[in-house]
Amino acid sequence: MSEDISVCRHCSLKAENKKLQKALEFYANPETYFAIMFLPDKPCGDFVTDFSNTELGVKPGKRARKILELDDVLSKKVKNSI
Repeated sequence: MSEDISVCRHCSLKAENKKLQKALEFYANPETYFAIMFLPDKPCGDFVTDFSNTELGVKPGKRARKILELDDVLSKKVKNSI
């Protein structure tokens, strides 16, 4: 029975991970995420520091792009180590 709970928890975590991945991809994409107002967001850092150069110019989403880049690098390292 505890094995069933473990499998269920694993599926739940996979679903949550997929949801978070989609959110990061949205914020990282300069075509879907853009600024209409500047407000400080101290718990996550200032919004004005979340800009970087993209193929569409300077756009917000720098942190999300960096996280996706690091995730890609880590995934490749794991695949190469197997």
